[in-house]
Amino acid sequence: MKYSVIKYFIFMLMSLVLLINMLFAEDFSYVFVIDENNNPLYGYKVLETSKNNIFFGKVEALKKWIILSKSELYIAKNGYLYPVKHSVIIDKAQGIVLYLVDLSNKKNMNFSLEKVKIDSDIKSILDNKRKLLSKLEALLPPAEKEKELISIDIKEMNLLDMARQYEKIGQIQKAIEVYEELLKSKNFSLEILSKITSLYYKSGNFIKAKEYIKKLPKDDENVKKLIGILIIEKNFDEALKILNSSDLKDKRYFHYLRGIIFHLMAKKNEAYREIIELTNIDPALAESLRDLLR
Repeated sequence: MKYSVIKYFIFMLMSLVLLINMLFAEDFSYVFVIDENNNPLYGYKVLETSKNNIFFGKVEALKKWIILSKSELYIAKNGYLYPVKHSVIIDKAQGIVLYLVDLSNKKNMNFSLEKVKIDSDIKSILDNKRKLLSKLEALLPPAEKEKELISIDIKEMNLLDMARQYEKIGQIQKAIEVYEELLKSKNFSLEILSKITSLYYKSGNFIKAKEYIKKLPKDDENVKKLIGILIIEKNFDEALKILNSSDLKDKRYFHYLRGIIFHLMAKKNEAYREIIELTNIDPALAESLRDLLR
């Protein structure tokens, strides 16, 4: 009898714990950083929302994805993986990100959650859940326009942060891809165009660098970059044509560039003529050109 009573109380206690867990349970999924061989590198618990394609997660997953080339972000839910197509940092102070997934492009999850180290700490998300949901409400457009979930301003702001982060860690190609995504906006700035040009130049892709630099204002600095590319390409005739344009021929630095081009074309007399012209404008630069041509 005594044993039955104890058994009954244990059963009731377990039932109560189970009931409490059910009442207070949150629906969790996971965001994974997955490499090119479909191996999960890092896992982080995320919080589901009323929208089945939107999740709140920590910024750590986004940071890991940024620094690891050839990696992708996926949300794991109910045995399937869904690619993350947008991410928006909606609380920088707490490091909380909104992950938007592509539900139409799911694939089977070929690994077990038990075999992957997962960061399950989402206390900051739960503590800010109400505030996050209100932000989500603000991001959601009218029902008839749900094709675009995230407002362009917020999307652009976070893409710009992402591109700058890529630059900082030396992921040049990824930075270029994000900057080019920003170019699709009607409100992109010349700074973005200049960034892409500079990054293509740094990466040695002079064809693309030249393509973008021609879209920039023809000021001194941009023309210098273009001339530099044309010199590398040994396209001396086009370089001289630009330098001899009416707006540029009297600029001191362009005498210097013309001198270099004539020297590379084995036109010694023309090169030294530029030194003479430059001596009257900038003797120090003329001397530098003379030393270079010796």
